Amino acid sequence: MIFTLKELKRWILISIFEVSMALTVVLIFSVLLLLKIERHLDASWWTIFAPLFAFDILTAYFDIIVFIRLYLVLERSLAAKRLITNAVILLLLVVFKVLLCQKLEGIKHLPCSIVCSPLFVLLFLLLVRSCVISDGF
Repeated sequence: MIFTLKELKRWILISIFEVSMALTVVLIFSVLLLLKIERHLDASWWTIFAPLFAFDILTAYFDIIVFIRLYLVLERSLAAKRLITNAVILLLLVVFKVLLCQKLEGIKHLPCSIVCSPLFVLLFLLLVRSCVISDGF
């Protein structure tokens, strides 16, 4: 099932700008990952994941700006809901990326189930959110 852009915006509360920024960052990350796997680039995994971490920082900054704008136009409930939802999603993704980088660098020898546990929690939260949205929330 393919989501429309409007459904995607409503489901995960991100704007079209954030979607385009994410696609650009994923393209850059994919090129760096390909170069690392093919041994054309001798860089640490932290360097490979740097575009994703930069995207997380820009997303947090953008969310704070949107929160302030919504708060100023007296949409406090929507502002708080959007900020909390995006902060939780962002935190879980950052924890996953940090654990994955540590595992790939050999810093910590964690099982894959521990590394992916933030993704499992995120998927559960998005599942709950999609059920709440379908009820007209």
